[in-house]
Amino acid sequence: MSQKFIALLVIGVLSYASLAPMMNAQTRRQTVDHRKEKQYTVLEHYWSNDRKDNLTTASEKGKKAAKAAKYRFVRQDGYVLSKASNVEGKSVPLYLYYNKTRRDYFTTATTVGIKSANSAGYVKIGLEGYVLQTVNSKFKHLYKPLWLYYNNSRKDNFTIATSKGMKAAEAAGYRKVRIEGYIRINNKKSTNSSITKISDPFTRLKKEAQKTVLKKSKMESVKITTNNPNWKTRSRTEIEFVPFKLEDDNGKPISPNEKITLKTGKIITAQELIDKTNDLERKLNKQGYSLRNNSKKIISTTVTGKQFLDDRKALAPKSIGAFKNEPQVKNFMSLEKKVKVGGRSPRGRRKTITLKPYSMYSEREKKLVNTYNFLNTSGNVLAQKTTKLRNYKDFKLKKLGNLSKLYKVDITNKRDWGFGNPSTFQAKIEGSINRFAIIYPFDSKNPDRNKSEFKVTAKGKAKGALFGNEMDILNASCMFYAPSNISKNMVASVSVKAMETTLFSLNKSYPQRKSFSKTHGKTFDKSFEIEIPIIAGIDFKGLIGVKGEVGFEYEAKIERTVASVHAKPIVDLKGYAEAGVEFLDLLGGGVGGKLTFIKGEFDLNAHTGIWSQNSEEIVLGIKYYFGYDVEMLSGEMYAYLEACIKYIGCYRPVEHQFFKWDGFKDSGTIVEGDILIPLANIARYDEQPVLSQN
Repeated sequence: MSQKFIALLVIGVLSYASLAPMMNAQTRRQTVDHRKEKQYTVLEHYWSNDRKDNLTTASEKGKKAAKAAKYRFVRQDGYVLSKASNVEGKSVPLYLYYNKTRRDYFTTATTVGIKSANSAGYVKIGLEGYVLQTVNSKFKHLYKPLWLYYNNSRKDNFTIATSKGMKAAEAAGYRKVRIEGYIRINNKKSTNSSITKISDPFTRLKKEAQKTVLKKSKMESVKITTNNPNWKTRSRTEIEFVPFKLEDDNGKPISPNEKITLKTGKIITAQELIDKTNDLERKLNKQGYSLRNNSKKIISTTVTGKQFLDDRKALAPKSIGAFKNEPQVKNFMSLEKKVKVGGRSPRGRRKTITLKPYSMYSEREKKLVNTYNFLNTSGNVLAQKTTKLRNYKDFKLKKLGNLSKLYKVDITNKRDWGFGNPSTFQAKIEGSINRFAIIYPFDSKNPDRNKSEFKVTAKGKAKGALFGNEMDILNASCMFYAPSNISKNMVASVSVKAMETTLFSLNKSYPQRKSFSKTHGKTFDKSFEIEIPIIAGIDFKGLIGVKGEVGFEYEAKIERTVASVHAKPIVDLKGYAEAGVEFLDLLGGGVGGKLTFIKGEFDLNAHTGIWSQNSEEIVLGIKYYFGYDVEMLSGEMYAYLEACIKYIGCYRPVEHQFFKWDGFKDSGTIVEGDILIPLANIARYDEQPVLSQN
């Protein structure tokens, strides 16, 4: 079989030793009640230690063949459709193939895979089920990709859908080739609410992002020279060049034509090796360094100044209190509010009355609320029982005019965090929360004439830059608007963009109450080619970029007398570097370090509404919370030269440091409030009426 076919096709041999423990990690097969699986079938992964072969199958025929050949069960990958269905997306058949000569099973659903299987002499065993070629947007949270991995050196393919399987494959040097299709996470009805049950927001984000295809993109390449103001060198006095000789440790000459294999797999002669070594040694000697000195030295940097970074840290927004966890926020932002009732109470216990948005009261509760007066005493609302029979005020209906508003609130809290230098490394993140309300006199007998309106808005943004390459990491916002006037529809507007990709967009109106709950996330890998000197004459060539997850989640409610939102922008991006082949072939080299580029979440919460209303009073309720948990530019990234020379030894004499800082890490509360404002429900008119009955 040609290498081309092997590269496209063979799932078979997975002989890399580190994958074997992965197979042993889950030996107990999960029990499944197949009687309930009418629409979906379990896709299972089997492993043969004797054949060093993986088998992915969902059919009874495939599973029996696996057991007969003494393959053992490893784990469930997910679920495939038992019958073709285009309800949740476009379905395509998933086939199992077998090559008797290679004793190799291969599962594929793509046209490329099927053509390659037929051309390479594989025989179709049967139909395993159906996977989705594309997934409809509203069902994306129910599916995950079935990946094909490939190992260049072993010319081996491996299909897997679980995170454990993918991690093991990547650790063994396998890379992603393509998606064979999309398989279901489970065989039950599910919604985004299952994700929100996970307490850690970054885990929720990762799980949501894994359901989508990795978005990989390149930015403009960058070339740094020794004249760049950000490049600094630590060269020393030149030392005398002493060439390495073509001989072993005992001084015995080595044949110039002897073949030497470098770490990259490239084969050169001993003479070529010694020439490369001496050329590198000569360049290092001019800068005051030598391969013969194995102590680690940072010879050059493009690090943003520590003092500059620390000064920015001192200017970061200050917390007014500890960061509330999600249960605490949920309790704090409850739409129900207990208010103390004035006067004596039986047995010394103070009676309370529960207030909530007016549109959420039953008729019985509305009558009960109408038997209380509400007073603002030293900032606290107190309910006072009254026996007075209330009728709605006469608003001088013989003189129609423009009703003047009783109260207006329009307050935005906004904070941002930014560190670094855009010409090297820079990260920024910001959040804002707005609560808006205009309260007009309320006529409970004629609710269609009411004009009060309520609106809450939450926004999150994140930006970054690497060596001048700027990135719009996240731009997310949501607005929920509720006019009390039933002749006007309520409005929901949501926009989520990440790395210049639109993840979600909504702009709809609703005649009746509406609740929302969504989590949006995606995995990104954004990088660019860079060339930068380590010392004069020796350049690092490779990639620098960021990768990780970006997302936005929210819960909201709009009713005629309340608008409420809980929004959470989330970013988890790591910086990374990869050495190019040209750099690695310089006898040896690589990259190292760990850098948290941005890892942060905001908890943005607000609601405004009429919490209580009687014929004489309106109680306006406003509540808000803005919390943050942010880590930025924490860690380091560097590139190093390494010379592993046969008969001489391994040396790692110099490094170039791209970035190093202890980072900014903080959490807390920016602002919070819980306000109830009693207002006299009395109509006022403009001085000049618009219309008169006379």
